[in-house]
Amino acid sequence: MIQTMRISRRHLPDVLHLMVALREDLGREVDPRKLAEEFHTLMGRREGGLHVFVAREGRFPIGYLAGCFGVSTQPMVPVFCIHEIFVAKPYRGGRVFRALGAEAVAHATAKGARLMELRLRYTQRDLALLAESLGFEPTGRQVFERIIDA
Repeated sequence: MIQTMRISRRHLPDVLHLMVALREDLGREVDPRKLAEEFHTLMGRREGGLHVFVAREGRFPIGYLAGCFGVSTQPMVPVFCIHEIFVAKPYRGGRVFRALGAEAVAHATAKGARLMELRLRYTQRDLALLAESLGFEPTGRQVFERIIDA
C-alpha cells in the first residue's frame, strides 16, 4: 500500500538516495552531502520555501515530489510549482505519480494556490505524457499547467 506525506527537513536523509538517483538518471554526478545541504537550505526558507512530499511503500521511500509556492504571471494567481518528481524504477507506473500529485494538490489548495505548474528542465517524454494524463496541459515547450478545482 502506498502512503504519501509531506516531510520536514529532519526527514530529508530518508529520501536523499532518491534525490541522488534522479540526478544519476539525468547523467549528472552529485555529492550527496552538498545535495542534502541545498535541499535543507531551500526547505528552511520562510517565504517560497521548498515543500517535499514522499511516497512510501511500508516504511521505505519509493518516490518524491518537490515544489514551492509562487505567483503565476498569466493570470496573476497563487501557484504551486513542481520542480522535481521522481519514482524509483520498480514503482514507475502511474499510481505513485498520481498519489504524489494528489498530496501536492491537497496541500497547495489548503494554502490557497489556484494553479499548479510542472516545469521539465530536460526532455522527459514519459513524464510529459504522464503529466497530460493527470490533467496538466502544455503551455510551452517544457511547462505544463493544471487549474486546481476549488
